[in-house]
Amino acid sequence: MGNNVSVQDSIRNKEGPEPWFMSTYLPKNGNLSIVYSAEYDLYTNNKSELAKVAINPHVPKRVINYNITDDKLIESMCKEILLDRLVSLKVIIETLLSCGAQSQSDVTLTDADKVKIMYFWLSLQIARTTPVSISADRYSFAYQINQIRQSRNTCAVLFALMCFYAKIPCVIIKGFVKGGSYYPQEKLKEKYTREWNAVLVDGHWRLVDVLWGSGETVDTRYLLPDPEMLRFTHFTDRVKWQLVVEPTTQLAF
Repeated sequence: MGNNVSVQDSIRNKEGPEPWFMSTYLPKNGNLSIVYSAEYDLYTNNKSELAKVAINPHVPKRVINYNITDDKLIESMCKEILLDRLVSLKVIIETLLSCGAQSQSDVTLTDADKVKIMYFWLSLQIARTTPVSISADRYSFAYQINQIRQSRNTCAVLFALMCFYAKIPCVIIKGFVKGGSYYPQEKLKEKYTREWNAVLVDGHWRLVDVLWGSGETVDTRYLLPDPEMLRFTHFTDRVKWQLVVEPTTQLAF
């Protein structure tokens, strides 16, 4: 779990507009003017931007509007795109989406396509273990991935930053997960706390866990999954952000 200081550091921007931050928990430090939205049950540094969304979290429809349906094409493209890790996240996102739009003739990327491309690229990057140059630029990929490797930040925060540059609303959700190290009926402990995301796609909030999707081969089960399936491994006490008809309690989880 990334500490609150790192989250604050990650979303301060000296150049350009301040990235839009939304999370289900309140960062305790930093200079951001964080406010709480009861309507959305989350904290944000831009309530007016949140008001423009005007879509409360709810159970999403299962049909997802993709124009690029070939996952192997996207994975191959993401593996072939060589980017200097010292460049800004903004440039990286612009490059990824431009390459995605050119991957097929006459294709217009939907928001779901954009999320998928970013998910594939970041999942592959997380799996890489090669050293990354040190950067003082908080908005370079090098800085962000080094923060994650030092356990000072989370993949969910980085993915939210990427979504900001892709102009896709993204929430950082904090909760518990049951991974490979969890034993059945074991009491939930701090070591099981994690963060994942919800993105607004096609008028519906949908879940994403880029860390669980990471690997040499990308696991798409954690890309916009059915919340009814994810509820068995991911739990947040912010019931709105479970995105299910009948929310789970921590005791039941």
